[in-house]
Amino acid sequence: MGDLKKMYIPDASVIIKWFIRQGEPDLDAALSLKNDLIDQKLECVVPSNCFYEVINILSNKVSDEVIWCFSQLLVMDIAQSYLTLGLASRADSIARKFPGVSFYDAVYHALAMQFGGIFLTADERYYQKTKSLKNIMLLKDYK
Repeated sequence: MGDLKKMYIPDASVIIKWFIRQGEPDLDAALSLKNDLIDQKLECVVPSNCFYEVINILSNKVSDEVIWCFSQLLVMDIAQSYLTLGLASRADSIARKFPGVSFYDAVYHALAMQFGGIFLTADERYYQKTKSLKNIMLLKDYK
């Protein structure tokens, strides 16, 4: 039986750093995650809408390269998870428990809880509000 790999759920704030490198805080940690994913040392899963968010951000920052960036995401073997009733229910509970937390952000956290993985984010405000739930790590603390 194969080794169980650690599961990470990176949000768009992490993934965009793989492509927009200049001036990005915690770039070393983001690139380390990317390299670990490519080297198959871990697994990543994201909500199905994550790539839409990433491409939207990248289209405003690196518009000439946005399709190339998307093609790179596709070959990285990042699984996409569709919104289910259970996932939506858990995300809704998170968003209701912590004022100011959006359902959209809470889906990443709920997905980490569902898979027993770690939600990896560069969003310190979200982290500070929800860290009591566990299954979350700031990007700067990766490795």
